[in-house]
Amino acid sequence: MKHLYMVFLKIGLGLLLAFVGTLELMSQSISLHVPKEGTLPQIVSENRISQIKELKVSGILNEVDVVLLRKMGGYYTKPTCGTVTKLDLKEATFVSGSSDEASNGVIEFRMFYSTRFVSLLLPEYTRIIEREAFDGCNQMSTLLFAPLPTGVSEVGALSLPSSIEVIGMNAFRGCSQIRDIYLNSLVPPRLETGNFIPDVRVHIPRGTYQSYWLSNWGDFELVEYDAPALDLPEPNAYLRGKTRVYRLPRRKNLSKGAD
Repeated sequence: MKHLYMVFLKIGLGLLLAFVGTLELMSQSISLHVPKEGTLPQIVSENRISQIKELKVSGILNEVDVVLLRKMGGYYTKPTCGTVTKLDLKEATFVSGSSDEASNGVIEFRMFYSTRFVSLLLPEYTRIIEREAFDGCNQMSTLLFAPLPTGVSEVGALSLPSSIEVIGMNAFRGCSQIRDIYLNSLVPPRLETGNFIPDVRVHIPRGTYQSYWLSNWGDFELVEYDAPALDLPEPNAYLRGKTRVYRLPRRKNLSKGAD
């Protein structure tokens, strides 16, 4: 009987160690560089997708890389085994197709549509967020394009850069975890319909209340604050001396899901 007890005890300890090992694998925090667009799938194999919780990516990315990022973020309408909850792309440059194609600071249609990212950091130079770009991201509680004011919690915050010009229809529909929006632009960006929950607070640079209230931003609670003195970020520079700024893949590729 004692021998049998020891056997079961060893089996139990083995299973416990295996379980702990699995938890460790699933909590990996990875930082990697993509030297050439379209090569992220060659760096991260399929059987590692479910083992990464936090991911930082720098380098040159195109639609091939974006499809994998969406898969790693657990694309909702086509569920995957992706478990990444925090994605940092602040040092990434997005191009359409190849690196020889210029880009112009646009986040295109459904880029992060229905993904399960909780925290998302994006390049500061962004001019346009097209419709449904973050539609259905109901777990996302942190989305930062620009630094937040000192002492402000990242949880529940969206910070938009001074370069932002347009936010498309339903770009943030369903983003119910976002409670505070911080804008750095002295000129109100054009805000189309279907964005944000009704009781969100919009923090605007001091002295701009009237212009924001007269625009669609006036539908929300406006709070003036001392916005940080930010210089307009320079476009990302690419190796061969060519100018590259933030752009995302073509619409037809993104709307197909994480195939």
